[in-house]
Amino acid sequence: MADAQGGLLNQAGELMRLIGDVKSELFHYEVRATYDTPEIAESRRIVRDAQDPNTDKAQWDRTDWIPGEDEEPEW
Repeated sequence: MADAQGGLLNQAGELMRLIGDVKSELFHYEVRATYDTPEIAESRRIVRDAQDPNTDKAQWDRTDWIPGEDEEPEW
């Protein structure tokens, strides 16, 4: 009934300020929810790389190297 009495029109400035406050808080919430610290971003990258089947697997290919093969005995 406040609208029929013109109450909202009289408080339009206050209403606009409150709407602005809500928009500002929503923006800050969205930024906090989507921001990763460098440590978290690195952790996510490691997990994503581990889960990706198309990751370059050349670094994990089997080789003919045998441990200790290149070492000289310490007699």
